[in-house]
Amino acid sequence: MAKRQPRPSPKVEVVVKKVGDQPYVTELLSAGMVEYLIGGSPEWVHLGGKIHACVNESGLVRGLPYNACGFVGDFIFAALLESGKVGVMSEGDKRRVFKWYEAHKDMPPPDLKASVHDFTLEEFEKHSEAAQEAYERRNHEWRSL
Repeated sequence: MAKRQPRPSPKVEVVVKKVGDQPYVTELLSAGMVEYLIGGSPEWVHLGGKIHACVNESGLVRGLPYNACGFVGDFIFAALLESGKVGVMSEGDKRRVFKWYEAHKDMPPPDLKASVHDFTLEEFEKHSEAAQEAYERRNHEWRSL
């Protein structure tokens, strides 16, 4: 009986958006590349479904230049699994990423005057409800792309 050949690992691809460049697809060779690509500590921002944008969490504080989609500095789009690992992005998800990017590329960065610590309990609860509604809205928008 012939020995079974192991299946090759699936290619884990991400969409990279460097400041001043158009987004492009590249293969992620190791998990450490995420920090390299964004230039700092990763913060994951949910777009819809399993797709997230990975941005530099201290980008605004460090004064990184505005990029696009309300983000500063370089960022990537990736499939984030429940385990917290970057997973395989389907061809459909990649098409959605580019559609999402086109629809949101001119969105300005957020105004960060208030921090979560400045909220009263009631304001925090309202903020939490709004965050859940926004999450559901993003998923609905993502499915329609």
